[in-house]
Amino acid sequence: MIEEQQTDYTYKDDLIRNYIQLIIHEALKLQPSESYDKHKNAASRITSPLPACMICRG
Repeated sequence: MIEEQQTDYTYKDDLIRNYIQLIIHEALKLQPSESYDKHKNAASRITSPLPACMICRG
């Protein structure tokens, strides 16, 4: 999009707006992951262990 903004194309603003609308549309189509742990309440969520990817960032 940055490269497109630097061109002399007459309709570049319309093109960039359409790019953004497409990104938003694709994001809205995403479904939440079914593999995450579902907790019944806040207490169980707080006391559950952190996933390994969150504990060790190295």
